[in-house]
This record gives sequence, structure tokens and C-alpha cells, in this order.
Amino acid sequence: MLWAKFLLNPDSMEEEEMKENKDIKKAKEELDKMRQDEYEERIAELMEKKIMDDKAREAYVYEEGFDKGVAEGLIKGTKLGIEQGVEQGIKQGIENGKKIAIIEIAKTMLESGEKIENIVKITGLTREEIEEI
Repeated sequence: MLWAKFLLNPDSMEEEEMKENKDIKKAKEELDKMRQDEYEERIAELMEKKIMDDKAREAYVYEEGFDKGVAEGLIKGTKLGIEQGVEQGIKQGIENGKKIAIIEIAKTMLESGEKIENIVKITGLTREEIEEI
């Protein structure tokens, strides 16, 4: 009868009943040990799952941050490139305009009969540049 009670509900066994039958007591101890092993195994599984979840979350956050950083870098780089390009274009345009103005002055001086040596001194153009005009 004790074995039937044990098999139906091992936790319902009283200490006195287990003292009467050492085999039931041993079976109860083994059952408790197995339960403890299952409990520890479940804890280990949950800890492993948490570690994997943390790693996945870190990877996602890193990837998301990396993508955002790349996008922001491209935007800033593009803006900076455009600004520098515009600035360089303005400088180049001013230099080209100055060169054209100097050539026009040299042309006018040549048409007025000014000597090439004087035009070289005044404009900073080379003799060859003046002769090409």
C-alpha cells in the first residue's frame, strides 16, 4: 500500500511512512536528486538562452548603430564635399576671371601700341602669353 501511495504522489509521503520502508525512502531520495538535477539543468538552459539573447541584442544594436553611423557619415561627407566643391569652384572662377581681365588689359595695351616689356611688367604675363594674344 505504501508503494502505491508513493507512486501516486511521492510528496505526500510522511517521514514516518518512509522510515517503515527503507526502499521507499531511498526511492524518494533518488527522486529528489533527479528533480534537483532537472532544476539545475533548466537553470543552465535558461542562463545559456540569456547569454545568446544578450549576444543577439548586442549584435543588433551594433549593426543598427553601424548603419546609422555610415548613413550620417555619408550625409556629412557629401555636404562637406559639396561645400568644398563650391568653394573651390568659386576660387577657380575668380582666378579665371582675373586671368581673363589681365589678358583683356594686355590686349588693350597692345592695341594702344604699348611695348611688350611694359605689358609684362604691368600684367605679370609672360612674353609668350602676350604674343599669343
